Amino acid sequence: MALDGDMAPRASRLSETLFSEPRTRDGRRLLALPGVVAIAGALVTAAISFAILVGATPITPDERTTLALIAVNAAFILFLIALVGREVHRIVMARRRGKAASRLHVRIVAMFALVAAIPAIMVAIIASITLDIGLDRWFEIRTKTIVNSSLSIADAYVQENARNLQGTTLSMAYDLDASRTLYGLDRTGFLDLMNKEAVGRSLAHAALIRSDGSFVMSAKTDADFAMPEPPEGAMSGAADGRPVLIEPKTRNIMGAIVKLREIEGLYLYTIRLVDPEVIKARQIVRSNSDEYRGLEDSRRTSQVAFALPYL
Repeated sequence: MALDGDMAPRASRLSETLFSEPRTRDGRRLLALPGVVAIAGALVTAAISFAILVGATPITPDERTTLALIAVNAAFILFLIALVGREVHRIVMARRRGKAASRLHVRIVAMFALVAAIPAIMVAIIASITLDIGLDRWFEIRTKTIVNSSLSIADAYVQENARNLQGTTLSMAYDLDASRTLYGLDRTGFLDLMNKEAVGRSLAHAALIRSDGSFVMSAKTDADFAMPEPPEGAMSGAADGRPVLIEPKTRNIMGAIVKLREIEGLYLYTIRLVDPEVIKARQIVRSNSDEYRGLEDSRRTSQVAFALPYL
């Protein structure tokens, strides 16, 4: 009878052990699932970040994109650190409760953590230093001088043509002011004078306009394009008698507006062509210069973005 009494508790403990093992395994799987998802997500994010930063995707790695990549990679790193912290907490609690092999577990986890973390940190540091050395060559004084000089040469050409057109427009305005009587008595004769002035001064277009931008008369030239309307704000700028220059932006034309002193309410508006290749080169140089300055401003951000995927 005593034997039967001892067998009953043993059988109950055995059954509890057998039924508890699957539950323990399921719990461990659930605990491991976030880690697997985090590692897979971190690897995918690191690969995508690297592809974007090296320009292998249609996405431009500008400052906003770089900051977004830093935020996403940092989020995965913090999540992984949180998971590691959770496991460390579980191990510490198990050691406090005196579970078997808890000290060995702590040593194994610490050893694997160091083996995994130290190389990753070293690679990230070396990658950041290597990138910094490479960027130093990009942003050294000699390179900056070359970039700035290229833009200065193109701007100097435009400014020289602007000064030339300004002098031409002022001289033509002086001649038209001197013919004020002809303007009042013979508009056709005045238009012939404008035609001769425009052709003789190698102008693509010349016209008299009002303060609202409407055209009064235009000289006949050999230009194969229509005369563009004056830009907004140009008329108000020329109201005080000073010439207003209209620099070329997307087209190879340059303009000037000056107020006539003797013919009330009228302005002389002139257009001259400039070398299209120089204007195109100027636009390219300016775009590259802006991109260069943007890269210089986001230098540290790019270094951090390149280093984080290695962690």
